[in-house]
Amino acid sequence: MIPPLLVLPLGPLMLLGLLRYRDQKAWLLLLMAAMPQRVLYDQLALLLIAGNRSEILILIFCSWASLPALLIFGGWINLPGGWQLWILLTLYLPALGIFLAPKMVGQIKQWKSKLEN
Repeated sequence: MIPPLLVLPLGPLMLLGLLRYRDQKAWLLLLMAAMPQRVLYDQLALLLIAGNRSEILILIFCSWASLPALLIFGGWINLPGGWQLWILLTLYLPALGIFLAPKMVGQIKQWKSKLEN
């Protein structure tokens, strides 16, 4: 079992969560990414990263996005790139995006105001 943090080429992107290292959700995300994962239910705690209803719906939708691939390729073992990459793409990276989005929006607004002045 390989931790999502070590799944190349996208796993190390999870370290971007440390940009908000003072937030407990950053440590939840990083520690979950550092732990070896099984296929089912180990990623359920990622839903704790969502802060409101729309964010949790996005995470749920992303988690179901791998279902068509599972049906087409006949299960987790046959997925191209391995199941670890699919878990990273459909669960961890969306959770990272939802976690970092408020800070990124704030930064973009600051940069925009500086450019306008």
